[in-house]
Amino acid sequence: MRTKSFLAATMLAAALLAAPAPATAAVSTADLALRWAPIHYQDVDATGSHALGGKSDHISAVDFDGDLNGRNNWDNTGSAPLAAHAYYSVVETSTHWYITYLFFHPRDWIDHPFFETEHENDGEGVLLAIERDGSTYGVLRGAVTVAHSDFYSYAPAGSTWGSGRESVDGTL
Repeated sequence: MRTKSFLAATMLAAALLAAPAPATAAVSTADLALRWAPIHYQDVDATGSHALGGKSDHISAVDFDGDLNGRNNWDNTGSAPLAAHAYYSVVETSTHWYITYLFFHPRDWIDHPFFETEHENDGEGVLLAIERDGSTYGVLRGAVTVAHSDFYSYAPAGSTWGSGRESVDGTL
């Protein structure tokens, strides 16, 4: 008899633990990503033998050519549609949300010699640090963006974040 009541209590405890938490008014990660999404302006360079009339500068889905084979993207850039896509990730702590946006280019090409190396599968983006201040979407504290091997940090006017080990390169 004692085993049955222990088993019943264990099953009840397991059911309570597995029950979904009550709905809250917390913002979803998709809503956060949409709220803070950057407006993306893309410079399109139509010059150079690998520019494809500017198409090589378009951002696209990773599988723009219908497969996930990254070794054929250079060749497929000219023949597949390049609909613009952006990827995001939201990571949270008790004090901040960190939202990363990634923009994918099937080609990273150059029209000038001696500066960089052309390659397939280029990803560039921005990381936003959003302080959880009790409001629905928080407050933007800083952003870091990357282009190739260069990182650039920005803070909004009036931000409490400033230069330290990393310099702030501009104002948002």
